[in-house]
Amino acid sequence: MKELKTALIETEGLMIGYPASKASRVVAGPLDLTVCGGQLICLLGPNGSGKSTLLRTLTGLQPVSSGKISLDGIPLKTLKAPAIARKLSLVLSEKVTGSNLDVYNLIALGRYPYSGWFGKLNAEDRAMIIRAAELTDTTGFLDRQVDSLSDGECQKVMLARAIAQDTPVVVLDEPTAHLDLPSRLKLMQLLYKLTRETGKAIIISTHELDLALQTSDLIWLMDGRGGLHSGIPEQLVLDGVFEKAFNREEIHFDPYTGHFTIPRVLKQQISLIGDGLPFIWTRKALERCGYGVTDGLNPEFHILIESGNNGIRWTVTAYGHPDQCFNDLQQLVDALV
Repeated sequence: MKELKTALIETEGLMIGYPASKASRVVAGPLDLTVCGGQLICLLGPNGSGKSTLLRTLTGLQPVSSGKISLDGIPLKTLKAPAIARKLSLVLSEKVTGSNLDVYNLIALGRYPYSGWFGKLNAEDRAMIIRAAELTDTTGFLDRQVDSLSDGECQKVMLARAIAQDTPVVVLDEPTAHLDLPSRLKLMQLLYKLTRETGKAIIISTHELDLALQTSDLIWLMDGRGGLHSGIPEQLVLDGVFEKAFNREEIHFDPYTGHFTIPRVLKQQISLIGDGLPFIWTRKALERCGYGVTDGLNPEFHILIESGNNGIRWTVTAYGHPDQCFNDLQQLVDALV
């Protein structure tokens, strides 16, 4: 059995919202949450459910409506900004633009809780900057201007700045928002690796449900009705939490695959016979076109997939019609549609 880890963040009866506004409003709560070292926590939920509000409240940027937040065992409300900055680093979703800094000096800003605003760096500070660059794979462009970076490179540099701050907790608000698919995958892999190599707790808000299911240790799912469900991804799927939170008339969460699907009007049932990748992707193509696919033989309407030295052949048998053969999946789909 592993030893129990010390809680880095704890909330008790936390209500989040906008208590200081004229129209005081509670967004979610009460929330009882615990964050431990070495965890990658993904915060999910529909738009407007309060994800950014929760992160801003946990990091002290927004006052609590009611309840308690402890940071490393100390009430958050008693800590001043410099003390919080030594325990928690934050990367917001806004892109860095118009900066004359090079990458090295932007990462160096993470050392301000230790070097002061005058930014006099000592040997320990410089070593931490290089270490942060190594962990985030940004050593190759430390001398480049920030404005010259791609979105993916910029996001890694901002993460490096947070790592250089050397806090036990790192919070990122939608770090994958401006990234293409390969960059989103790489960043999520990097965040997972960092929790293992550094023991830090990393909390991110994201809309990448499929990536969160694959990489997170814990998911916080805000349901848009003031509630938050916390648990390992697989348990939340088994409990039907994702289906309740995300299912709409125009979209459906499939608990068997962990993916969202678009409901389609079923045209007809087709029996599909075959195996391997040709079977899998033929099935996907048929379902995309609105056909229900069964594995058993239907003598009235079935498709036989055969693979050989000459490639793949699809033979369509429909009652009352001569068999048709296709050597290309698109031709098959066009014929059926």
